[in-house]
Amino acid sequence: MNVAADGRRYLVLHGDEYDQVTTLHRWVSVLGDVSYGMLIHLNRGLSWLRRRLGISGHWSLADYAKRNVLRAVSFISDFERAVAHTARQRGLDGVICGHIHTPALRRIDGITYINCGDWVDSCTAVVEHMDGRMELVRWEPGARTTVDEIGRVVRLHAAGL
Repeated sequence: MNVAADGRRYLVLHGDEYDQVTTLHRWVSVLGDVSYGMLIHLNRGLSWLRRRLGISGHWSLADYAKRNVLRAVSFISDFERAVAHTARQRGLDGVICGHIHTPALRRIDGITYINCGDWVDSCTAVVEHMDGRMELVRWEPGARTTVDEIGRVVRLHAAGL
C-alpha cells in the first residue's frame, strides 16, 4: 500500500493475479506473448520505414492492435473493474497497477484507478506530486503531456518532469 502526500491510500500491485487468461488458460497467455513479440519485431521495421519517410513521433503496432481488438477492450474493462473492486473492499481510495500495459488514470465506482502503462508501447509512467496529486505522464519526442485525474490531457514543460 502507498499513502500519498495528501493521505489517500492506494493498493499497489502488478495485477497479474486478476488476469483470468494467465491464471486459467496458460496456452492463451503463451500465444499472446508470442504474438506480442512478433508485433514488436514488426514494429522495428515499421519504425525504420516511418523514419525514412520523414514521419515523426512514436507509434507502436502492438499498442495499436491492443487498442483496436474488441476482445482486448472487454478484457481491459473487466480487469480494471476487478482491481478497483478489490481496492474498494479493502477500504482504500485507489489502486496503482500495471500488467495489461494500458495507461489509465480515472475513477471507477468511486475508486481512483491508475495503470502506469509501460515504456515500450505507451511510453507512460505515473508521477505523484508533492501535494499527493497523481498524474499519468506520456513521453513523446519533442512534447510532454500528462493526463490528470479527470482524463484531461495537459501539456507539460520539460522542467515539470
